[in-house]
Amino acid sequence: MAQGLLLAISIWGIFLTGVFPAVSYGQERLTLKVLIDEAVKANPEIRTLKNRVESFRAATPQAGALPDPMLTIGVDNVPVSNPSFDAFLPTSKVIGLSQKFPFPGKLALKEKAASLRADSMDALYRDRVTEIIRRVKDAYFDLLFINESIRINKRNRDLLSGLADVAATKYSVGKGLQQDVLKAQVELSGIINELIVLHQKKETAKARINTLLNRAPETPLADPEERPATPFPFTLKELETKALKKSLPLQAAQKLIEGSEADLHFAEKAILPDFNFAVTYKQREEGANFPGNDWFSAFVTVNIPLYAKRKQRQGVIESQAELARRESTYNEVKNRVLFAIQDTFAEIAKEKNLIRLYKKGFLPQARQSLDSAISGYQVNKVDFLTLVDNQLTLLKFELAYARTLTDYEKQLAKMEAIVDERLF
Repeated sequence: MAQGLLLAISIWGIFLTGVFPAVSYGQERLTLKVLIDEAVKANPEIRTLKNRVESFRAATPQAGALPDPMLTIGVDNVPVSNPSFDAFLPTSKVIGLSQKFPFPGKLALKEKAASLRADSMDALYRDRVTEIIRRVKDAYFDLLFINESIRINKRNRDLLSGLADVAATKYSVGKGLQQDVLKAQVELSGIINELIVLHQKKETAKARINTLLNRAPETPLADPEERPATPFPFTLKELETKALKKSLPLQAAQKLIEGSEADLHFAEKAILPDFNFAVTYKQREEGANFPGNDWFSAFVTVNIPLYAKRKQRQGVIESQAELARRESTYNEVKNRVLFAIQDTFAEIAKEKNLIRLYKKGFLPQARQSLDSAISGYQVNKVDFLTLVDNQLTLLKFELAYARTLTDYEKQLAKMEAIVDERLF
């Protein structure tokens, strides 16, 4: 009887330690906000795309700028037989300046198209920031799950170790079975092996976080801060409305449509002539038989769209096809976004239902079953294998519950990335 009482006290002592883990005051914890802030500043993918945006922005004013003017300096009509400036009437020194002016509206359209492409790249950059934040959250919650799994397995290791000692003691005095001892030892070895695997996964998870933060993979990291489950009060309709307004891939696709429209308008104007204005000044020396009168000339040249059927009109057809492609791409992105919202919303609902089921069903039932098995084992109404099986069942449900909480948070992070709005 004393042995049974000791068993009950030891089992429930370990069990309650797992239910109410000790708080470690003064220990610094890894917070999600700190990780996100650092990733946004340091992640190389984000920095690469930011540089691309700056490159596209710098290209915008170039597209709307006039071509450089042309300066001409030379001599004209110098006789080969007597290369001097006062021997022949037409001989002169020449300086000229010319400037090409595209037909009005062409440069504005080119600059508008370039600006819209830069806007599209900026949307893709901001979308990549959102994606990196999602990946940081995924890695954070994976690490949190691994830590929780280690805690649960350690508690069960200690419990099984105690059960193995009790089984060995009962067997040594002829009141137990050898198979009870072996069963406890086998299950204990399995948990010890699982802890080894979990510690390796923990290092991998930390390396993943460090990589996202552009740190060396082996940089030390504190354990993550425990968080309550994030509330999710949104309806499917609300999320779809948010996404259609804020989705960055949709914004990028829309900007490319507008840019293609500007390209089409430019192609339609391409048949209109460009103008080249030129002025020249010729300075002549006075000769023996002629005065040294200077000359001034001015010209305007225009290009003639002689091959418009094969060139400019084909350019219009090309731009029309490109615009149609961009519009199809937008619809494709829109459908993909709406499907992703519906799919992720269903996953979130599933995880919420599972969380509720574990909290109000599986876990209380498994704990009640273990409690009953402990009571029955004390009075020899339940065998040792049944007691161990009940403990392992509780372990399975505790790990599954922790996994479900992790999957729930990761699905929220995915939804956040789809609608491009911070939910937590």
